[in-house]
Amino acid sequence: MKPFLIVSISIFLSFFQSCSQTVPKVTTEAFSKKFLGAKDVIWQVGPNKDWTATFYMEKFNYIAAYYTSKGEFEAFEIEVNGEDIPKSLVQIIFLKYPSATIYSVFEKNTLHDTEYIFEIIDKGNLFGLLFKENGKIIIIPEDDYRFQTRVKIEND
Repeated sequence: MKPFLIVSISIFLSFFQSCSQTVPKVTTEAFSKKFLGAKDVIWQVGPNKDWTATFYMEKFNYIAAYYTSKGEFEAFEIEVNGEDIPKSLVQIIFLKYPSATIYSVFEKNTLHDTEYIFEIIDKGNLFGLLFKENGKIIIIPEDDYRFQTRVKIEND
């Protein structure tokens, strides 16, 4: 009986915690103005209390848009494929990780620059490589929130 009570209380508390995360109105309004016609919008709060909207738009498919809690636009991110992936970055990856498989690639556009995030599987390990516009490369571990918040949405 005691384990059932503990599980019940945990579920009850997690329900109220998830309900308490409401996207600020200023953020949803800023998003609606910038991304007219967005469909299937899913909001997630980040560790810094910033907000990510994952949504569908024709021509781009699924996009992630990043906003502050004050409604300030930070960046948007789209998945890129084929010819849209910079070949120079792919070459750098295979020089450093010759047995790697590139799982997916995202282009992240801020107000000031463009970054690329490569999700890679190498020797059974999933991790990311963030290529900054200034040439800096940052390794993103699998347990980083940037992996955990990425939403894969499948059409029924």
